[in-house]
Amino acid sequence: MMPHRSESVGRDREFPSRRSVLATMSALPVLVSATPAVRASAAVAANVIVDPAAGRQTIRGFGGMNHTLWINDLTPAQRDTAFGNGEGQLGFTVLRIPVHWVNLYAISVQNEPDYARDWTWWTPGEMIRFLRENAGSIGTKVIAPESFQYVKGFSDPILNDSGALANLDILGAHLYGTPYQNFPYPLFKEKGRGKELWMTEVYYPNSSDSADLWPQALDVGEHIHRALVDAEFQAYVWWYIRRSYGPMREDGRISKRGAAIAHFSRFVRPGYVRIDVTPNPQSNLYVSAYTASASRNSGSDWPPHTARSCACNA
Repeated sequence: MMPHRSESVGRDREFPSRRSVLATMSALPVLVSATPAVRASAAVAANVIVDPAAGRQTIRGFGGMNHTLWINDLTPAQRDTAFGNGEGQLGFTVLRIPVHWVNLYAISVQNEPDYARDWTWWTPGEMIRFLRENAGSIGTKVIAPESFQYVKGFSDPILNDSGALANLDILGAHLYGTPYQNFPYPLFKEKGRGKELWMTEVYYPNSSDSADLWPQALDVGEHIHRALVDAEFQAYVWWYIRRSYGPMREDGRISKRGAAIAHFSRFVRPGYVRIDVTPNPQSNLYVSAYTASASRNSGSDWPPHTARSCACNA
């Protein structure tokens, strides 16, 4: 278990910022979220090419953290809001928690081993040794290394070590301050065959502003789009589910940042496959497409609409 993190120091780095129009396609029809200043036109739509035969990653889900040792637990009504998939709900399917006596889908070796030398620090060599010698006996899926800023220098050695890689199921990463140009991961595409790629923690763009402020809430939508399209993550997991800067306000209602997340999480369900589409047909227009068809080439074994998993850190 790690000590209480600071929510305002060390996390609020500068991020790329754009005022974006987002379109998510879920096997058709098209869902569009637009600001009044920018409207999708027929001319723009004509330049968007969808290739349903070109399957990309299988989506495992969207979710957030519930840490009852640091903040109050979600109420039953708030749990329904977070994990229900109706109007006014978030549609989450992934829950991140500290380790408790629950059935887990996956467990992380160490949360942010490259963040704080005095309480979470591991070297890449130590992580590789643990994966080689211990991870194979854990009995559930194993996540590593969860670098706080998706530092490839921490995960590259794992991908290049066949013994460690054999005992890894999910390459996990956090995106605190990670610039968009560092989202793609060619080495994972080369050597991570059969492994999954999850974004297991972030808040964006900061923890100091209300989650109901524009245009920051719209920036969340672009961040998710790029995490799914540029980085090709299969899961997107927020930090605290309920927080002033999070998807759920302290009063239990969905925030504007939460609405941006729900634009994806309510409609792109576990087991859906992202398919090729023109991702950025014009400035401030971002498009991604997904299908629920089980015949896509990603080979998903995850039952759509039903999965609620726990991705936990030791």
